[in-house]
Amino acid sequence: MPAAENFDVQSLIRRDHLAIERTVLANERTLLSYIRTGLTLFISGVALIKLFNTGVFIVIGWAFIVGASLIILIGQRRYRIMKRWIASAKRDQPPVSEEKSAVE
Repeated sequence: MPAAENFDVQSLIRRDHLAIERTVLANERTLLSYIRTGLTLFISGVALIKLFNTGVFIVIGWAFIVGASLIILIGQRRYRIMKRWIASAKRDQPPVSEEKSAVE
């Protein structure tokens, strides 16, 4: 007997719903990572500009600030794209019935 026939359809559906929820959380964590990286670059850029008044460090500082802005914008864009994809996946999932438990 193939292994696929041993699975209960309701548990697969419930597992799919849980996988979508884990994907939502992973998407949020990824956005926070982009923001954290962008803020780190921004703070580093400001520190370089304020601490060192030579031309090279000012240019590098401004490059860090511009890079930080780009990283935050890219992260926000990827978050929105993934959020739309997750929402479409949620719409395609049938509702989970509460009658059957996942562990039987």
